[in-house]
Amino acid sequence: MVSGYPSGLIGDDIILESRIITVADVVEAIHSARPYRDAKGIEAAIDEISRWSGIKYDADAVTACRA
Repeated sequence: MVSGYPSGLIGDDIILESRIITVADVVEAIHSARPYRDAKGIEAAIDEISRWSGIKYDADAVTACRA
C-alpha cells in the first residue's frame, strides 16, 4: 500500500519546491476567507504549520515561513 505523497515519496525525496509550496498553500488557505467559511487568521495558520512541523509539513519550510 502506498500512502502519503504520490508514489510513496517522503521527506527529502519530495522536491524542496513542493515542500515549500505545501506550507505556503496551507497558510494561505487558513488565513483567507473561503465561500464556505470566514478567514481564520494568520495566527491560526501559523499554529497549524507549527503544530505539524516535521510531521505533515517540512520543518525547514515551516521555520522559513515563520521567520
